[in-house]
Amino acid sequence: MHLMINNCRDFIQGEMLAHLYSAGSQDQLMEESADEAQRREDLLKMYATTQQALKIIGEVNMNTQSTNLPPPVDNDDLIKPFSNGPSAQQVAQQRRQAPPSRPAPNHCCSTTCEPPASFTGPFHSISSRCSF
Repeated sequence: MHLMINNCRDFIQGEMLAHLYSAGSQDQLMEESADEAQRREDLLKMYATTQQALKIIGEVNMNTQSTNLPPPVDNDDLIKPFSNGPSAQQVAQQRRQAPPSRPAPNHCCSTTCEPPASFTGPFHSISSRCSF
């Protein structure tokens, strides 16, 4: 592998460059294309703009004075008189409590059950007793 790379490098240095230089004028080979000239100009403008921006940022940093922030305000006393709902502590306690238990469904536990006396549904005449 190294032998192939070294042979390619020697070919490019020896024969290819000699052929390239003999084929055209050196001025034509060294001429910059219009696209590259435009790209170079754009990069130089961007570089100058970046330098100006850094200079402005440096001036702003030098002229800016910072002060310490005041201590935080305890708002707990201010919120209580104006709130109509539960306090934050009450809400937190309600969240921690277990949810209330649901009542058992109203099914008969025995093998038979009687319908309520006021029940006059469509199936009342079929059976007055239900069995599970």
